[in-house]
Amino acid sequence: MVLPTNPNTTDARLTCSASALRRHRVDTGPLPSRGAGRLRRAPRRVRPGVLAFTLLELTLALFLMAVLIGGLTMSLGNGLNAWERGKLQSSRAQEVRVAMDLLAGDLRNAVLSPDRPLTWFVGTDQSDLNGDHDELSCTTDSQPLELYLGVNPTSADATAPTSDLAEVQYRVELSDPSNGGLIRRRQNPPDEDQEAGGDEAVVSKWVTSLNLRYYDGEQFVDDWETSEENQQLPLSVEILCTFQPVDTDQPVVPLTSRTVVPILRATRSQQQ
Repeated sequence: MVLPTNPNTTDARLTCSASALRRHRVDTGPLPSRGAGRLRRAPRRVRPGVLAFTLLELTLALFLMAVLIGGLTMSLGNGLNAWERGKLQSSRAQEVRVAMDLLAGDLRNAVLSPDRPLTWFVGTDQSDLNGDHDELSCTTDSQPLELYLGVNPTSADATAPTSDLAEVQYRVELSDPSNGGLIRRRQNPPDEDQEAGGDEAVVSKWVTSLNLRYYDGEQFVDDWETSEENQQLPLSVEILCTFQPVDTDQPVVPLTSRTVVPILRATRSQQQ
């Protein structure tokens, strides 16, 4: 049995289906093509100036680098200057120590004997506005200067002493800066002239002051002179030596070396 169809009803159904299809297309959009569903990374956009230095930043960096390099250079220069000054000061102090050892050796082995007329011990105190410039003249055991200055005693420069005694004199000379300092005069054998003769040598050109004091068993005195009535040596001698520092153009404390030297031939009666 065939049901009768209403043409109006059929047209209405077709119209509704077409309308629904159009709404579906509007809502869902076109169907994706093959591979269109994959995610794609959007290209990165770089703003100008984000990954580069600005002129101000570059200028500031160069300025800081210049300050750092300048500070390092100055520190290195100051360190090198201090090292050089220390090296010079050490060399100068070593030279003064050698001179003091030489003076101490002459004092320690001083000879005074009534049986030998050409023996004496005279210490003169000389002070002025420039400091102490004491002088010493005495007879002592022969000690060639070359033994202290490192010259081979067997070389031609080291002459053998002609006597077991030598006449020595110490003084500070500052009138000639190029050839001044602590001067040692030595003559072998000694003669009657206590102020001249023999050979002179500058044992240290940096010494500017020399103060000698002599211990008589009770106190230190500034002068000492032997004679026919006084045939005694001091028990010991105090040496106070001032030498020139490296930085002479700046106010610095003078460098001073002090030592007390016993005299080996001081009589037992003096020691008691």
